[in-house]
Amino acid sequence: MTLPISVIVPTRNAMGSIEPHIDAISAWLPDVAQVIVVDSSDDGTFEYLRERLSDLPHAEFYARPPGLYEAWNFAVSRASAEFVYFSTVGDAIDVTGLGHLLAVAQETAADMVLSPPEMFDENGVPHPRKWPIHHLCDELEDTEPCLLDPVEAFILSTSAVPETVLGSSASNLYRRAFLAARPFPEAWGHDADSAWMISHGLHARIVITPRCISRFVVHSPTGGNRPSEALTLERFDRMSGLAPLAARGANLPERTRSILAGWNASLNVRTRQFLNRITLNRGHIEQRDQRIERLLVEIEGLKGRIGRLETSLADSRAEATSFREKTVKARAELADYERRHRSGFLLAGLYFRAKRQQVQRLVAMLTKGKKSGQ
Repeated sequence: MTLPISVIVPTRNAMGSIEPHIDAISAWLPDVAQVIVVDSSDDGTFEYLRERLSDLPHAEFYARPPGLYEAWNFAVSRASAEFVYFSTVGDAIDVTGLGHLLAVAQETAADMVLSPPEMFDENGVPHPRKWPIHHLCDELEDTEPCLLDPVEAFILSTSAVPETVLGSSASNLYRRAFLAARPFPEAWGHDADSAWMISHGLHARIVITPRCISRFVVHSPTGGNRPSEALTLERFDRMSGLAPLAARGANLPERTRSILAGWNASLNVRTRQFLNRITLNRGHIEQRDQRIERLLVEIEGLKGRIGRLETSLADSRAEATSFREKTVKARAELADYERRHRSGFLLAGLYFRAKRQQVQRLVAMLTKGKKSGQ
């Protein structure tokens, strides 16, 4: 049985990770109605995909300029099946999970079926991160798929910006006609899917299935994928500005629109206060960090001075040691000289004493001879 699903495989320079992804989805790609590869690579990914998937008669290949959501919109415009599934590299689903999403969509006439993915890091280790879809499913008492009121989805999504109840598109199934009539905004960068959900969620029939039927890889900030982005005041203002426009454009009772407008205004005030406080604290932290940096520079300077003083002290110690050695040597030489000097005087005294004794004996002999001659 062919599943009425157009599977979109968007890629860009994915040669380092594409092979295991294609190995995983190749088991069920023959069972879907259409496969659309849309690639923006210059590393051989496009050629690899052509080679691996060329046996599929329903596979189409398109090389496109860079742009994630531009590629998504292009692929949706080429899709022909009733439903669309985005198979992003690294995020996995099997044919059972895909069949479950399809069955739920057909049974409930959903425009989108959302499910919470299992979260893993790049090494395949379970990751603790949770999205609004996880928190919502944790609180649902019913384990069966349930229709989510668009207003409830709108409130949950706008409360969680930059995230929304949408979660990962690799865990969801979309009705092609709904998606084709409402393309993803292409000037929003990685916030495009969240902006799309806020803008169009009030018009959609949204069904939640609490079953975890897919895997999502949480990439590290230093990896090749996008880093995690903090919610800034500018980012919040841009996304929250969509909410009143979406509420005014939805087919809602006037009372509901008024409640949403008041709630959104209150949320904006509270969130802006919170973000302003964070900005203020960030300023204090940056000033503290600057002071610490200056102190570290001063410490490095002191370390240099201490190093030079230690070198000078070591040189002085070496000179003192040399001086002591020279002093000891000089004293030894002086002592030797004194010994020799004293020995010289002693020998001279003995010499002169011996000479005097000889003279005395000689005089005595002469004196004695004169007396004998008389």
